Amino acid sequence: MQEKEDEQGNKINNAEDVDPTKVPETVIKEKDDEPAAINIPRVIIIAIIIMAIFYMIYEFVLKGQS
Repeated sequence: MQEKEDEQGNKINNAEDVDPTKVPETVIKEKDDEPAAINIPRVIIIAIIIMAIFYMIYEFVLKGQS
């Protein structure tokens, strides 16, 4: 494989030069992302609840004073 460089001399990752039979090292180290995927809906629900609380405080407390 021939390494290519841009104008600043940085190496360019060329997809054509990648060996399709080799697995990236990250895939081997992090085999199971399911626990992280389970937390995504929980985090979204918690964020929506927190935003709703801030909205209620803004709407009822701050606008109620005027």
